[in-house]
Amino acid sequence: MPEIIEKPIRVAVVEDNLDNADLICSLIELDFGPHKVRHWVAGEVFLSEWNSDQPPTLVLLDLQLPQLDGYAVLNRLRQLPGGAGTKVIAVSANVLGTDLDAAQAAGFDGFLGKPLKIQRFSEQIRRILNGEFVWEPH
Repeated sequence: MPEIIEKPIRVAVVEDNLDNADLICSLIELDFGPHKVRHWVAGEVFLSEWNSDQPPTLVLLDLQLPQLDGYAVLNRLRQLPGGAGTKVIAVSANVLGTDLDAAQAAGFDGFLGKPLKIQRFSEQIRRILNGEFVWEPH
């Protein structure tokens, strides 16, 4: 499939584990070049800093955040200007079928299981950015 990724991409990583966040940000910058990648450790801060003039192309959202979990962040995000059209991917170590069903029912655009598969991550992100719904817990 030819690459039709929007240039430049803006990626928001909402992840409270700094090692996971650093890995995700590094992989995106390595695989996709000098794009804008920002990291937040809390959903509340991410939502408070939402920029409807330049919403992210993609949000990688941990489901197990302190205080406001990923489901609540997604629900509030979808109500913000520009939030309804933003691709939001659940990222979680909870990878049972019921977890995927819950993420899909909540309105996520995809699911990536932890630990992330470094050898497949770039391809998964490309597929997501090209409009494919990627649900890969393993």
